Amino acid sequence: MDKENLYSIGEVAGILGISVQSLRYYSNIGLLEPAYTNPETGYRYYSYIQLSLIDRIRYLETIGLSLKEIKDAFSAGNGKALLPYLEKQLREKLAEQQKMQETVDILKWYINFFRYSDRQQFQAVPYKQMIGERYMLAVSSLPEERNIQNSNQPSKASLLLRSLKADKKFKDVAFLRQNGNIISFQSMLEKKWESQKYFVYLKGDPGFEDPNILRIPAGEYLCFQGRPLVNDWDTTYIQKLFETVPESELPTLVIANEYEEDFTSFMESLYEIQILIWQSDYQSKEELFFHKFPI
Repeated sequence: MDKENLYSIGEVAGILGISVQSLRYYSNIGLLEPAYTNPETGYRYYSYIQLSLIDRIRYLETIGLSLKEIKDAFSAGNGKALLPYLEKQLREKLAEQQKMQETVDILKWYINFFRYSDRQQFQAVPYKQMIGERYMLAVSSLPEERNIQNSNQPSKASLLLRSLKADKKFKDVAFLRQNGNIISFQSMLEKKWESQKYFVYLKGDPGFEDPNILRIPAGEYLCFQGRPLVNDWDTTYIQKLFETVPESELPTLVIANEYEEDFTSFMESLYEIQILIWQSDYQSKEELFFHKFPI
């Protein structure tokens, strides 16, 4: 052994910026033995080639491989042995990235959710929006509760929806923190709150069918804002727009999106009423729309 071309454990630690303890641990687990160990002093020495191996070990650690995986790959003696471990790590990181992106998307959505009321100034004035396909988990409103207003008590439908949302079949479904109601068009024209369904939005297509999961079509929606639970909403303009429309051609889908402003009471919540007036033939092709859900 040419000891002149060897580096002491302290020198290796200084050159590579690694602790002496780590180098000793590599040796103890059989990952990398020193090129030479002085039998009298126990001092450990490493070759120049081993400096490259140590650098590779540290690099592989930074991209997520465990020391056991690195050891198993090194024992094969060639770089291709690393491929299964690298591919496994890539799959795991891509899954983490997707989950992180979903969290980022929801954070952006929730920020916009709480900024919504600041952007709306003329609650009674209708406006149109092109909205992409949406999905919601919904339960039917009970007949005795459909016309409830001015009540801060939780409805049975809301309790039923919470219970349904917690069901194990929905454990992998991403929900948005926004509730709302599907309401009667005719009652809405008369300024009467008649909830047909109570719902919570899903982040997207859940990938499976369920009787309580509704697909809301992409299309053009006529919208206005108000606070219907305290009867503070004006449907005058909406009435005028539809007063000459034959009954058979009146809209059949009206969505009332709730925007929370008070964490202790929902009665004063602002709602955006969305009336479907044109349905797209493209279903989920949201790129065709001026804005996508969630907004």
